[in-house]
Amino acid sequence: MLPPAPALLRAASADLAEVEVEAQEEGYPRPTRLSLETAARLLRALYSISPRRYEAYPMPDGEIALHGGARGRSVILYCKPHGGVLCLVNLEGAHRRAAYDDAALLPDAFVREALEDLDRTTPREQPTRSTGAHPEARRGYGRAAGAFVTAVLRRESPRCSTAGSDAASRRPSVVRPSPERLGRE
Repeated sequence: MLPPAPALLRAASADLAEVEVEAQEEGYPRPTRLSLETAARLLRALYSISPRRYEAYPMPDGEIALHGGARGRSVILYCKPHGGVLCLVNLEGAHRRAAYDDAALLPDAFVREALEDLDRTTPREQPTRSTGAHPEARRGYGRAAGAFVTAVLRRESPRCSTAGSDAASRRPSVVRPSPERLGRE
């Protein structure tokens, strides 16, 4: 059984409070004040719809990710530095997404429906005894997922990058992520 919702919100808020430090440690751009404010507001709104453990972590392009769910069923909101939001939903392989230029519109019917679908398709995740985090929420898990999403949105092969390739031929060079990058021990 999960702890009461206020404890879950406090844990996610603590994650969010460490986003700037974590971004600096990872060498990512510092999240903007607007993205931090947006993430804090959305985090409270997500809890009002679906009280569960959400993870908050920085992304390589300065976004802040709010991730709820596990094991192939998730809702992720990427809070953009300019105030927009990208919402990605995965319900056991059924993917949906919505992009917003103005986060003031959120949470809307799309986000509410996604969270309700997440609740219908999976029992609430159980926290692990040692850390209080979900089994899928290991350090680095979100970054690897974020890199995959970024590649998909750019219509590249998720395992490839154009870095170091012949730009004229647009042949990507294969990038093999390290185990640490994928969140594996």
